[in-house]
Parts: sequence; structure tokens; C-alpha cells
Amino acid sequence: MSAQILPLAGDTIIDAGAVDYLILAIYFAFVLGIGLLAKRQVSDSLDFFLSGRSLPAWVTGLAFISANLGAVEIMGMSASGAEFGLPAVHYFWVGAIPAMLFLGVVMMPFYYGSKVRSVPEFMLRRFGPGAHLVTCSFRRTRV
Repeated sequence: MSAQILPLAGDTIIDAGAVDYLILAIYFAFVLGIGLLAKRQVSDSLDFFLSGRSLPAWVTGLAFISANLGAVEIMGMSASGAEFGLPAVHYFWVGAIPAMLFLGVVMMPFYYGSKVRSVPEFMLRRFGPGAHLVTCSFRRTRV
């Protein structure tokens, strides 16, 4: 039985040149510029989180779904697929995607209609402080 040789951390570092740093600086300048321009139109948390309620609920639901399909999921599911194989795909397509679609299409109109900014706030208004505390603690320990 032979031992597997793993690469050292120094072997995986990519040498970045001046062009790489320039692209990174342009990206950050662009993102900060968008933030400064958007700051003029945002006056409170309602404008920031919910676009001042000027968007319909279905657009907010689609934004919720797209926000949950980011680079973390793509990189994480790729790694899980490499490690576990087909069960990782099964979890994602049978478990995670239907759950996100249910939340985005069915539950988002309830959240949107009750004028809340988060699920814990919805639980506070609907069921009281006990449900709010449980939801907050569960969401914090999930990460």
C-alpha cells in the first residue's frame, strides 16, 4: 500500500502579475462606484432590502432563488460531487432546489405581503417572541 502525496500549500499559490492586480483594482472601483451611485437613491432599510416595495413579489422571489445559487453552492457542490459522487447531485436536485423554489414562489408572497425583511421577523409577527428566538438561533447556528 503506497501513501498518497498531497501538494503543499506553496505549490498551489498562483503568481499574480501587474495585469492581475489592475483587473482586481478596476473591479473594486467599479463595484464601489455602483455602491456610491446607488447610495443616492437609498434612504432607509426598506429601500435597501426591498427596493422600496416597487418590485412585484415574483421578482423578489426570483431574486431570492438566484441569491441562493451563488459561487459557494457551485464550488461546494463540485467538491461534494467529487468526494461523494451521485448522492451529492441527488441532495441538490431533490432536496435543495425544490426547497428554494417553494420558498421563492410560495412563501415569498407571504413575507412580502406582511412587510417583513427576514424570516425571523415574520416569525415574530406571526407567532410571537418564542418562535422569533428559535428561528434566530437556528439560522445563526446553521452557518
